[in-house]
Amino acid sequence: MLLFNYYAIIGTKIYDYIGLKIPILFCFSEDKKADKLRDKHKSMYDYTDMPFDVQQKLIEAKKAGVIVKSSEHLLTVLSDFFEEYASNGLIKCTTENSEEFSRRNRTGRLAEIVHSLSTN
Repeated sequence: MLLFNYYAIIGTKIYDYIGLKIPILFCFSEDKKADKLRDKHKSMYDYTDMPFDVQQKLIEAKKAGVIVKSSEHLLTVLSDFFEEYASNGLIKCTTENSEEFSRRNRTGRLAEIVHSLSTN
């Protein structure tokens, strides 16, 4: 699953991908063109204290995918995935401890929060 770097905005798609145990292709961590765009639009991150690598850190912590450095690195990663799929018929998922992000767990947690609010 493809996930573009939103820098300080983590978004929700990352949790879906982790919960589904689908390898994430995170684009890009060190791309000069992307960095220029980020710097040009830096004001859109003014409302958050989150670090710019929050998505990357979560993917690394959960071993949920590949951190693609640049467009050149993406070609290598896609080639490796193609070879893995051609050899094995699948692309191995290495995600760890993803249960906490499953729809079932998240829905259950939301229900607990709503219930606690209604009892107060």
